[in-house]
Formats: sequence, C-alpha cells, structure tokens
Amino acid sequence: MSLLENRNMLAGGSDAGGGLGSDAKTQDMLARLESLDQEGAKATTPEAQAANVAEKCNVLEKIAESVKTPEDRAQWLRNLAESLGAAVQLGTYPGRADRLKALYERLDKEPGGKEMAAYVKFAS
Repeated sequence: MSLLENRNMLAGGSDAGGGLGSDAKTQDMLARLESLDQEGAKATTPEAQAANVAEKCNVLEKIAESVKTPEDRAQWLRNLAESLGAAVQLGTYPGRADRLKALYERLDKEPGGKEMAAYVKFAS
C-alpha cells in the first residue's frame, strides 16, 4: 500500500470508525507527512536527507500509535519499517539500523506482535 493510500486510510479508516478520523491532530500529521515528502525530494545534503527521514519516521510512528484498529496500526508500522529499511539501505539515514532493531524488539515483545516483528525484520 502506498503512502497516499495509507493517508486515505488514516482519514477514513479501514472500516467505519477505524482510522483517526478528520480531527485537527490527524490533519496536522497528514500535512506534516506531505510537507516532509516535498522537503525530502529537495534535500541534497546527507544531513538534510537524514533529518528528513528521521522526522518522517517519527510522524509515521505517532500515526501508528494513534490509529484505532490493529489493522490500521499494522499498515502504518509497515510503512514505517519500509521507510526505515529503504533509508538505511540507500544510506540516507546512516547508522540508524538501530532504530529498526529497536522497533523489531519492541514489536517482538508485544502480545500478538510476532508477525509485525517478522515484517520489520524482513524490511531491514
């Protein structure tokens, strides 16, 4: 699922009442993701790229923790894992494989988190 599809899911949820809805907090997070996407395309220095990825991942993590359903949370965590994995592999977030590892370890310890932890491991 693309980031745009995730954003649409966040605004409306995977089912009735499933997403965050259209409150101000949701709109702020969505607007920030949009802004980070645009800024990331313009980031030319390694430092700017790393800062952009770090903030994007922070926003994705906040969204994942804010959604109402386990399915929505899993989708946003997948997006986070993919963003982190790609950034580490491309070198735009150097030395941050530890963030992926911490996400994996946290999910692996959560009840019912083994499947999501395996996805994070695969994304890294």
